[in-house]
Amino acid sequence: MYMLWRWIRSVLFRLARLERRVRSDVALALVLGRGWSDKALIAGVLTVIYPFARRIGLQGKLRIRVSLRLDQELRLTVSERAHITQILPIWTGAEYSFPSVKEQPTNILDIGANIGVTTLKLHSLYQNARIFAFEPHPENFGLLSENIQGLSRVRAFRRAVSDRDGSSDFFFSPGSSISASLKPRGFGRHEVVECATLDTIIRECELFQIDILKLDVEGAEMAILRESCEWRKRVKSLMVEVHEELMDGTLDEFIGLFDGFRLTVRRISENRYVAEAQRREL
Repeated sequence: MYMLWRWIRSVLFRLARLERRVRSDVALALVLGRGWSDKALIAGVLTVIYPFARRIGLQGKLRIRVSLRLDQELRLTVSERAHITQILPIWTGAEYSFPSVKEQPTNILDIGANIGVTTLKLHSLYQNARIFAFEPHPENFGLLSENIQGLSRVRAFRRAVSDRDGSSDFFFSPGSSISASLKPRGFGRHEVVECATLDTIIRECELFQIDILKLDVEGAEMAILRESCEWRKRVKSLMVEVHEELMDGTLDEFIGLFDGFRLTVRRISENRYVAEAQRREL
């Protein structure tokens, strides 16, 4: 009898958790979808299609193009749940506080561009800027390239930005865009990717000035900035996602890199922060 009660309680707990998730997914779909057909598509993708795809080993294999109702009409191709759930935090500024600038930016680096949500937001906000987007993940880069089609001010590069030039193993889980890294962390797949330092990127793209640098590189952020000689004199504003448990150093050591910048750091989850900085002369 006791074992039966434990089983019933476990089932009820799972059903309650499933209900909360479905309600949350439907609420997100209602906010994001442009029309009722898109709302229904997003809700179905989040609650049924992608969970089922994950169970049968097709996670990341089903590409779906959706129309979104944000501050502008936006069409986005996605292939997994995380691609959809990241849209609203990025677009509303909950993830990054996009810099307010006196003059319109002309050059922006988006390093760790994923499928291009932040890239598209930057393109929308700063209408005179050239945007250079870097993403080494093979599936994400394909989606990024599709999502920026027709945007003449955006260029995409399948390269990892690192603390050295050359090539390196890039580790990721098949069918997942989350937490891919140059560090071996038990992921099921790896590929050799081209790497470049931030100084090499600055030189090759002929960037005398970088108005905004966005970094989301799963623990490589400290090594990239520490090994660069150019960013302090060329970059005006930075938005950096900081993964404390993955960095080769402490959060205090990372903060110490920003001498000459006004820096704010806010925690967004355990061991994960967003650092935003502006050069003091601005």
